[in-house]
Amino acid sequence: MNDTADAVLFEERADGIGLLRLNRPATLNALTRESVAVFNDRLDAIARSRSVRAVVFTGAGRGFCAGQDVGVAKTRSDRSGNGAAERMYWQEQYSGMVRRLIGLPQAVIAAVNGPAAGVGMALTLGADIRVVARSAKFVIASNRLGLLSGESGMSYLLPQLIGASRAFEILLTGRPILAQEAHQIGLAITGAVMGSVLFRLLVAIALRWGLNPNDLKLITATFVFLALIVPRFIGNLTQKKATVAART
Repeated sequence: MNDTADAVLFEERADGIGLLRLNRPATLNALTRESVAVFNDRLDAIARSRSVRAVVFTGAGRGFCAGQDVGVAKTRSDRSGNGAAERMYWQEQYSGMVRRLIGLPQAVIAAVNGPAAGVGMALTLGADIRVVARSAKFVIASNRLGLLSGESGMSYLLPQLIGASRAFEILLTGRPILAQEAHQIGLAITGAVMGSVLFRLLVAIALRWGLNPNDLKLITATFVFLALIVPRFIGNLTQKKATVAART
């Protein structure tokens, strides 16, 4: 398969549920620059849609997303090199996928049907909820390559979802999170389910969410994130004021 529009498929069902699928199963849906560009285009189109009520997001085959296709990236780098401006541009395109997922007016459910590694894990964090198959596995991949483990917003989103202490341990060690643990720590809303049941469960959830107006998702998400961020901001501000006062 070449990395064209077929690398990311989108189907809108008659009931208003949109099915978004990464479609490079031979590479566990690893991402290239081309597929990232297509993915962002798909999300922009979904955001403009008035008929899509909820989105189910998954990967084709036995994997969710193996992260960046390192082999393709190395081949490109060896052939033509990457300047600083080019690297920054594509870093923004990769992180832009997560920002777009978070910003969608529709509810987004990630169906984690297999390994979600690196930016693939970051994509799951950009969804509103995560449902996991028994084969699901979340992996911080970058620290194994000697890189920082907070790529594409993971260092911000993961602590919000599972708590700072647990997130720090996972980001630092890079150990995998298997399906059952994902449920236990609040990363997924269900325990591990059989792959054959996963899709039916997701459609049922999406249909229930799709009954609500899109504005309700935006309002709910705003209040949830404010509840997470504001107390911490006030606490940090209070601590800074106390430190300043102690120095005067």
